[in-house]
Amino acid sequence: MLATDSEGNVLITYREYSSVYYHGVRTRKYSASGILLWEYRLHTKSHLSTSTDMLVGSDDSVYLAINYLSADGQYDWHTVLQKLGPDGSPRWQADPFPYEETIPKLDWDQSGNIVIYHVNNLEVYSVGGLPLRLLSLPISLRSERVAYGRSNEMFISSGTNSVDRFSAEGELLGSKTVGGPVLSVDADADQLYVTCNASGHWFDLNFGEFWDSSLESAPTGVSELDGVGNLMSLRSQRLVRLKKSGLVSAYIDAQPSTAMTAGAGQIVAAGKDGTRIRVFSFRNGIDHDTATLIRGRTTENSHFAMMHSGDGYWSIAPGAVFSNQQAPISMILSHTAPPENPQEMAVTLESRGTANGVKQSVEVYNFANSTWTSLESNVVLPFGGSPDRYAILSIANPTAHIGPGRKIRVRIEYRNDSPVFIWPWQARIDREFIRFVT
Repeated sequence: MLATDSEGNVLITYREYSSVYYHGVRTRKYSASGILLWEYRLHTKSHLSTSTDMLVGSDDSVYLAINYLSADGQYDWHTVLQKLGPDGSPRWQADPFPYEETIPKLDWDQSGNIVIYHVNNLEVYSVGGLPLRLLSLPISLRSERVAYGRSNEMFISSGTNSVDRFSAEGELLGSKTVGGPVLSVDADADQLYVTCNASGHWFDLNFGEFWDSSLESAPTGVSELDGVGNLMSLRSQRLVRLKKSGLVSAYIDAQPSTAMTAGAGQIVAAGKDGTRIRVFSFRNGIDHDTATLIRGRTTENSHFAMMHSGDGYWSIAPGAVFSNQQAPISMILSHTAPPENPQEMAVTLESRGTANGVKQSVEVYNFANSTWTSLESNVVLPFGGSPDRYAILSIANPTAHIGPGRKIRVRIEYRNDSPVFIWPWQARIDREFIRFVT
């Protein structure tokens, strides 16, 4: 199991074995740079023990669902809901489904309570460990296929090609058929996000559909909202970014990952690589600290739209130039890198023009030799009804491009050299950040 806390630390929970038939579950918390901060062990003396899910609260407390067969002579099944403090110390323990062989999963409802699922039942606990309600529903429950609306109404799929809507009390309110077997269901205050084996579907909370699209086919998938209006989905060991407006805008290789979580400004994916667990940490946008427009003028929104909106654009019109060597739109963006050095670093840029022939050039400053490194030059951008261009521009020798104060400087320029174009043309940037893999 994989999760992150509010500071970007990574938590991993797994079943452990030993040569003396003394088994249990271990949870470890690592810093973003891979330093072990603490670990917790639950010894069960049973080779059939396993942790089936994990949540991290807003205060960085950890909640574990642990299923095990006791070895006290009774050989009873137990499902334990265990809370750990931010420092890894045990706080309280509950036994939601005693004496059953269960595969429980955990989730949050919209009120910030903990929900534990088992087959057709769900039980809700407060973060203080008090049981609040118990429901039995006529549908199989898995946390990746359950989402909550504003009033804790539930959107649930059993993995078929439909999603059912239930009230918080368990009353069936309606159903919606989608394009194939459902892999994940997510929701925010306004929308419902459903991914299937080969498609994605966005609905309002009354099942009004306003977007659907084909996706790369995948037999399994898990998804999470990233907090800025996008859905990150791990499908067949590749991360997919789907915008709130429906645009499929990124495919990132993350082999051999089978688990994924989003939070604290990063995406973390992990999977078993031989006898080891391999963890990928993708900073979900090291957003810029400052944006300086050298030439050009803002016509819509501002540079903050690039990091605070899933769909807003920073639109810029050209300024005056005095030679052909000058681009009529030029800007410098400054970012601050985290303390650890990256294995990989890239400029991620999603942009478009408003007319034919708008060209984009991107450079990053090399502090080691005081020069600008070109990442791309005069690439023609889409316009009109075409989707945005989503570019991941890799930076060779990334540490040379991190300067004093951990600063990263990016220069982006636009020009239009077409013989015929609409004047005034504009460049529009939807998202810009530094992709940072540690």
